[in-house]
Amino acid sequence: MKKVYVTDRIHKMKPKVFILGCTNAGKSSFLNKLISHTTKNKDKRQKGIDGKVLYDRESDNNDHGMMKGNKLLQDLLTVSPIPGTTMDFIEVQDLKFGLKVYDTPGVPNSAQVVSHIKDYQDAIQTFNNQKIISISYNIKSGYTMWLGALARLDFLNGERTNMTFCMSPHVTFHRTPLEKGQKIYDDHAGNLLRPTYTSKPEETEFETHEISLKMDDWYKGNYDLAISGLGWISFTGQGVIQLLLHIPKGIKYSIREPLMPFEVEEKGLDRYTGKTVNLNSKKNVDGRERFQIRQSLRENNTQKK
Repeated sequence: MKKVYVTDRIHKMKPKVFILGCTNAGKSSFLNKLISHTTKNKDKRQKGIDGKVLYDRESDNNDHGMMKGNKLLQDLLTVSPIPGTTMDFIEVQDLKFGLKVYDTPGVPNSAQVVSHIKDYQDAIQTFNNQKIISISYNIKSGYTMWLGALARLDFLNGERTNMTFCMSPHVTFHRTPLEKGQKIYDDHAGNLLRPTYTSKPEETEFETHEISLKMDDWYKGNYDLAISGLGWISFTGQGVIQLLLHIPKGIKYSIREPLMPFEVEEKGLDRYTGKTVNLNSKKNVDGRERFQIRQSLRENNTQKK
């Protein structure tokens, strides 16, 4: 593209490239990786603090990524867990490609889980704002899995299957017999099961979807079940399994070829006992406390009325 502009002299200006995508699709993460591989930031990257980035997409300051006393003045492109934080086009100054590259506002997607979440704290727990830690369960038919209070997956029929969950580490998982599935939600949504769509989980209406998968490999994933805006579940095993997926109306899901087919085989199941779920992380503890405060305030208001 650069060569065409220079050779044909189409414009005096540099070519413009716009990075487009849904909110929290990874646009800023993609640009961060590009910036980290440019020679312009090589020295600053070596001197910078590990894990820090060099450019702030929300700042109007042009001194992006400059060092002062071996300390970064700005973070690189802000990887925000909050949708809609960027409201205009931001030129990425630190890319030395001979092009003008612009970061753009995320396009809202009503088919994503986060579009249905009402509370800020629940929303930020849903996003993958760090490396995904996959967690696998070996599940037999007759059991259900709650993915926080956001989705429910019933294993109706089929041979025992490995299910690997790739989602935010702040989404809690809970496995229980099918007959107890609804009671667990009624008793623990907002506490044991987090995040929730609202401070009134009993008002959330779930829509069911029947899914049948024919699998033929124990050594790699056969399919991914992707839930828009939440993550995906990879299935390893043999035979036909029948599932019921419960998600609110309007949220999309899809069955696709596995994104990481060898995730379970490479890491093994011994480390995936379910105890690795970060139920007692600071973010989850804070979320539970806020949920309880909202519940108590609602009850007080109801009593006053």
